[in-house]
Amino acid sequence: MLIIGLAFAGEVCTTYGAPEETVQVNSGFPNIQASGLAAARLEDDLYYTHDDNKGDAALYVVRGDGTFVIEQTVTGATNEDWEDIASGPCPASVDAEHCLWIADIGDNDQIRTSVDAWVVRESTAAEEPAVRCPLLYPEGRSHDAEAMFITPDGTLRIVTKDNDHAKVFRLSDPQCDGGEPQLLTEEAEIFLEEPVTGAAMSPDGASVVLRGLTKAWLWTGCALKWNGDYVDVDLGVQPQGEAVAYANDGSLVSTSEIIDTEPVRLWRTPCAETAPLECADCGCGGEAAFLLLLPIGAWTRRRRG
Repeated sequence: MLIIGLAFAGEVCTTYGAPEETVQVNSGFPNIQASGLAAARLEDDLYYTHDDNKGDAALYVVRGDGTFVIEQTVTGATNEDWEDIASGPCPASVDAEHCLWIADIGDNDQIRTSVDAWVVRESTAAEEPAVRCPLLYPEGRSHDAEAMFITPDGTLRIVTKDNDHAKVFRLSDPQCDGGEPQLLTEEAEIFLEEPVTGAAMSPDGASVVLRGLTKAWLWTGCALKWNGDYVDVDLGVQPQGEAVAYANDGSLVSTSEIIDTEPVRLWRTPCAETAPLECADCGCGGEAAFLLLLPIGAWTRRRRG
């Protein structure tokens, strides 16, 4: 696993403005449920999405203007129930600069004994081989989840989908060699107004966003102490809000999981206000990490677990 020592000092977005006009993905894009979304880190304004339950093991690459680029076959992987995709550093088993982590974590009936993350190097090739990271929840329990993100130091986090709360599970050093399932650690239980359907972390590790069907929630800092302050974020009116990603310019890009009656669209929500942040542990994965909270005024809402 690539480990990155981080010390962040700079401006971080504390509030987001009104969503901009939506962009419709153009002709040629397949009729899929766009269940997850990740921004490319090696190229600006390029995004990866994928189908939902039992869809093809493939990534669909689009540009921010709606141009469909390519369907990329993910060889060696299966799509049991792909629910999210995250940009992040590569595990030791992938020799590449940057990777995409596909969250095969959906479990509506809560019957799966283990779940998977599939990892491919970031590219626009027609095919990419995947490595498998098998995962196990504590006590062998099952959870339905639709949100996963990767911190800059390579720590994996899954956020469950529940009506009135969500659990956060962590794995500090995922081994993606297809071996025995690795045990996740329960990190927090958080209480939100809607079920969590997507997640993303900023490339610098300074903020993390979770989203629900109609809104999102922003944490600023190391994002390890969940029961602190968060900011509500308006992502616009989406038929069934499903996925969210950080663009390289700091704006949020999101999608809605609707097929047949609605085309796939991209919503962009620009940053409205920033504040200075110094964070020695931004993006860290250790138990001793701390969260630096910003004075973000009337937009801030307090939640305690």
